[in-house]
Amino acid sequence: MDASAAAIGNSHLIDYLIIGVDIGSLKSVLAAVRKGGIDIILSDTTSKQIPMVVAFTDEERTIGDAAMNQ
Repeated sequence: MDASAAAIGNSHLIDYLIIGVDIGSLKSVLAAVRKGGIDIILSDTTSKQIPMVVAFTDEERTIGDAAMNQ
């Protein structure tokens, strides 16, 4: 049995992460599926919905809530 077959037989050796993205026209929701369940990725303001906005200034680029508040 090679190493990959042994890893499949021992599920504790397999570590995975699946990212799901629901893209809307103004906001999106991100989630990560792991062995322990589903984690919703929160924005800076702990909102489940992340604004789909990017703002540029001379000094920086901001995304999401920071861009909305600029």
